[in-house]
Amino acid sequence: AAATQMAIAYQLKKAFSGGTSVWEGMQDSSISIGNRTGSYDYRGIRQSAQRSGLPYGYDGKTMLGFQDSILSSLGTRTPDEIMGMSDSLAAFTKTSGVSQDTSSSLMQSIYRSGGASTAMDSKYIQDAIIGGIKASGMQGREEEQIKALNGILEAQYSGRSATNEEINSTLAMASMFSKEGGEAFQGANLQNFMASMSQAIKGSSMYSTQGLLLGSTTDPRYQGENGAYNFAVQREKGFNAENARSIFDK
Repeated sequence: AAATQMAIAYQLKKAFSGGTSVWEGMQDSSISIGNRTGSYDYRGIRQSAQRSGLPYGYDGKTMLGFQDSILSSLGTRTPDEIMGMSDSLAAFTKTSGVSQDTSSSLMQSIYRSGGASTAMDSKYIQDAIIGGIKASGMQGREEEQIKALNGILEAQYSGRSATNEEINSTLAMASMFSKEGGEAFQGANLQNFMASMSQAIKGSSMYSTQGLLLGSTTDPRYQGENGAYNFAVQREKGFNAENARSIFDK
């Protein structure tokens, strides 16, 4: 009996020590997040993170990691805002089946571009990505496709801001190319194609081949004293839907 009691006591101590270690591992994160959200109930932050992760099978440490990635891209947010956005990111990660690093990295690119700043914006884009993956036949290869989408967005919006509508338009284009073009326009192949098209457009001059395809000599916007300026503004948008139509309609 004494041996049994000792074994039980040992297991309880081990479990308690493990739980304490996990809790302490969340402490620095909760302090950092609290300071950026104006909430100084650090224990409450940890408890909320633990509870919010339960529906998705994520622990509190993972949820705090989501919150940190969002705040690192967007700056300060209210506690309610960051909870809503981390909840949306957790749902997206779980539904898409990708790694936490991949989903966080994608959303960081979107947040930094200005394409999303609220939980609603985020969910709208995340739902579009999930729908696009299904439509393009990339189910089972979500990790590959989402990494490609991240690379496309970084190339497209490097050096400039984007709207929620622009982000969704780019994602829709990517889905269309993947669906219609098959393997040649999926994953890394898709990223290489769209990124190279963006770079070529951004690097074009009015009378280069790319410039002519964009309508530099035929589009009324690019004529007259403001023509060169208007062309430069449009060129910086890279491979967006409008520029794609101009090129493919030639």
